[in-house]
Amino acid sequence: MDLLFFFFFFISLKTIENMGSFLGENPIEVASGLHLSLISFFSNLLKFTSSDAESSKIINVLKEGGHSGEFLNNLEAFSGNNEKSKLLVTIGSNIVNHFNGNKNAVIEKVAELSGIKKTSASSLYSIAAPIALGALGKEVKEQGLNNVGLRNLLIENADTLKGSLPPAIANILNLKQDIGLNKVENVVIADE
Repeated sequence: MDLLFFFFFFISLKTIENMGSFLGENPIEVASGLHLSLISFFSNLLKFTSSDAESSKIINVLKEGGHSGEFLNNLEAFSGNNEKSKLLVTIGSNIVNHFNGNKNAVIEKVAELSGIKKTSASSLYSIAAPIALGALGKEVKEQGLNNVGLRNLLIENADTLKGSLPPAIANILNLKQDIGLNKVENVVIADE
């Protein structure tokens, strides 16, 4: 499955316009900033493909945080409500703090590359986190993925995600070329 297509499937032009209004920014620049934020946040999750234990951290956050992706079906209406948008920024900020240690440098680069204020880039990066986890949670739920299945899904998308990042952001995230090269097979142990 192409995760990038899946993420952007939920984001309508009206959603972008709503976010632009919420942030006081041009919708075209908001679209660019959200795109950069989504691929940056999600690419950072590739660091959690090094082992099953690491990918289980994502599974735990998806389950414990209730990231089943249900709100994505109403993202347009959600983004049109300032209070709900503020709530999304708050939730996203907590997610970002959990997964991203070097978020400030990424946010500065998102602002620079998309032409928006740093405060707007910070909000978009925070908004991107629950969108990304919601889409991922939706896929995990629908496909019945465990931590191995999630890890394989991330690995299958690693090259596309890394290739979609501007080099300046890829360097900040310190994404190594060897991340995600080896798929893990589900091991079944027969009863003896």
